[in-house]
Amino acid sequence: MLQLCIIRDLPVLTTSLRLIVLSAALTLGGCAATVTKNGPTPPLVGASPGAKANLHVQVQAAPHMQYDSGWGNFLADWREGMAVAAGRTGARLTWPEKDSAGATTPGVLVTVTVQSYRYVTREQRMLKGMFADDAFVNVLIEYRELPDRKLLGSRSFSTSSHAIEGLLTSTTHDQVLALSDDIIAELR
Repeated sequence: MLQLCIIRDLPVLTTSLRLIVLSAALTLGGCAATVTKNGPTPPLVGASPGAKANLHVQVQAAPHMQYDSGWGNFLADWREGMAVAAGRTGARLTWPEKDSAGATTPGVLVTVTVQSYRYVTREQRMLKGMFADDAFVNVLIEYRELPDRKLLGSRSFSTSSHAIEGLLTSTTHDQVLALSDDIIAELR
């Protein structure tokens, strides 16, 4: 009799299980970081192939920007993201301390000026759920060909995610990786 009851209730369990899985997917689901280019963006003037092979990246804060305790992790994310993005193109990447004014070999200086950001980690998202802060990054990128420092162009990029979108929605780390890909892609 017990076997018959279990077999008879199997479609109900299957439907219930489907609803549970769907609910969990909607709660935990999120989306990858989406990057937005802001404002009118004329095409970049092309850098020479030799210059594109040597990228010099500087990340700096805009004068008005407010720092938070995540700034060190934020910079580490930029180093990782730009290294991965440059590696995909076969470009060599350096992080000059100064503004590369003394550079003598061909290259492209990519200056990332952080206008605003909120650093949110995966752990914060998981612990606080929809009460976690929204993650966002707004940057102005300037491309200059070295050694003569000729301006190739500039772009504003932004990305954001909201905790209400789910526990697995993109964090600042994810956003920086996506931004790095788009920033390097502009040179190709």
